[in-house]
Amino acid sequence: MATYDTTGGGALERLRRRYETTEKKCPACGFVDEAGNWTSETDGRRVVYHHVCPSCGADREHVIELG
Repeated sequence: MATYDTTGGGALERLRRRYETTEKKCPACGFVDEAGNWTSETDGRRVVYHHVCPSCGADREHVIELG
């Protein structure tokens, strides 16, 4: 899967930024990650947004299926 760290304003990039600004609180431990740091990867058929809590290590993912 390819990893993308773009600064463009496409729809998928805007969605990643939305996760970074609205999903800061870890549901597992309650830690608020002000930095956000969601990553996105794609294989051309789906996009996976991923975040690891810096406090407890809990993984969160959002998967978007493309066409």
